[in-house]
Amino acid sequence: MKLIKLALAFRKSAATPELRIVRRFLAWSQAAADDQRVNVATMLARAYLSQALPDDLRREFEICLALIVEDASTSVRRALAIAIADADAAPRHIVLALADDRPEIAAIVLAKSPVLTEAELKSYAVSGGDGKQLALARRASLPASLAAFLAENGRQEVAIALIEIAEHPSPPKSSVGSPIASSRTAPCVRRF
Repeated sequence: MKLIKLALAFRKSAATPELRIVRRFLAWSQAAADDQRVNVATMLARAYLSQALPDDLRREFEICLALIVEDASTSVRRALAIAIADADAAPRHIVLALADDRPEIAAIVLAKSPVLTEAELKSYAVSGGDGKQLALARRASLPASLAAFLAENGRQEVAIALIEIAEHPSPPKSSVGSPIASSRTAPCVRRF
């Protein structure tokens, strides 16, 4: 909330009307240390996801998030991934960029993001490699066809993750009681 108030105050006092916060963020981020950028990435993501943000400020924050996706530091990108991983309102292009990042960063959003479509999940399962397949296998909610694909084509760790999720499901907040959450790995478990 403090960040939103500061941004609103800055917006009112700035001389140039367009992208004031983005310009200031760019200038600041070039000199800031990694740990400072990690903290700001988390705060910007949380502020963006809050409902109290005016539309024009939300657009500027979204541009800042897109800049964070390009940050050279993996710890900054990881902080962003953690902050938006399970958010329904996360910007789709940011989630997709993080899903295409290094495996340890991609795994965060692949394991949780509700923004990703079934077709995108399948694409990552097919071409993503072991780390991305393992992250997908750990999703609380996964279509049965994708779980079966992972069980048939993934490494042993992927199959074990599917079995563990089937034995100890923790459905996402939006699908409590959903048949997908409770039966998605049933075909896979029967194979073992």
